[in-house]
Amino acid sequence: MKNGPIRMVRSGDFLVALLILFVGYWLFGGFNHPASGEGKTALIQINNSIEYELDLNKNQIIDLKEFSSPVRVRIRNNSIRIIQNDCEQKICIKMGSISEPGQMIVCVPKKILIFIPLGKNERRI
Repeated sequence: MKNGPIRMVRSGDFLVALLILFVGYWLFGGFNHPASGEGKTALIQINNSIEYELDLNKNQIIDLKEFSSPVRVRIRNNSIRIIQNDCEQKICIKMGSISEPGQMIVCVPKKILIFIPLGKNERRI
């Protein structure tokens, strides 16, 4: 009697692996993200108080009126960044643009926090 090679992978194993990948992607929020740019807003907090709520779908430049020397914020292509500030090290300018929920820009000397809040269906991991 001749024995053939032992098959390590059976025909249904591929379907089970595909199902596990699909469920894992779904559990970790892969299908909960809104369409890009849809309804995203950025919040600007100054001295622990939210002063601005800005729509990231509108391209615009905003001067923050709370400061004597201008702090200028630009919204373009569903992202936001600080483009002008007179603080000494200009770390907030070097941080660049943010466009995803949970990201933030911080200017410590002027106590400015710009962030994109997490949506209802989004989770932190």
